Amino acid sequence: MITDLSAQVNTGKAVFAFKDLSGQLPNNPGFERVLNAVGQRVKSRIQLGFRNSTDPWGKPWAEIEHRDGKPLVDTGRLRSSITYFADSSQVEIGTNVDYAAAHQFGTAAIWTRPFMPLDKNGDANLPDTWKKSVLNAINQHIKKATANAN
Repeated sequence: MITDLSAQVNTGKAVFAFKDLSGQLPNNPGFERVLNAVGQRVKSRIQLGFRNSTDPWGKPWAEIEHRDGKPLVDTGRLRSSITYFADSSQVEIGTNVDYAAAHQFGTAAIWTRPFMPLDKNGDANLPDTWKKSVLNAINQHIKKATANAN
C-alpha cells in the first residue's frame, strides 16, 4: 500500500512524489513501469482539469475578466508543461513554469486556480477518484506481472 505521498513546492514549481516505495515493495527495476503508469494517470487527470477549467476536486476555476477564453490556457504553456519522471522508487509530477505556483496558490493579484492535487500547505492531496485511478494502474501492473510469472 502506498503510504508516503509527499509534496514539494518551490518558487514556480509544484511537484509531488510517491516516495520510499522501495521499502514497501520488492526491489524490482520493473516497478519503474508501474510508476510510469501512475505518472501518466495523474498527468492525464491534471490535463483534464485544464480542459474542463476545474481543480482536481471538480470545483470550477474562477472566471477570467481580462480576455475571452478559459482560465490558465491563454497560450497553453502551463498545460503543456506538466511532466512526470519515474524511477523504481518514486514518481514526480509537476511543471517548471515559473508562474505555476502563483496560479496554484494564488496571489494578491491572481485568483487561486489549483491544477495540481495539492492542499493550501503544498501537501499532496489526491481526490478519491484519482486515488482509485492510481491504485487501478498499480493493480493492473501487478496482475500482468503475476500472469507473466505463471
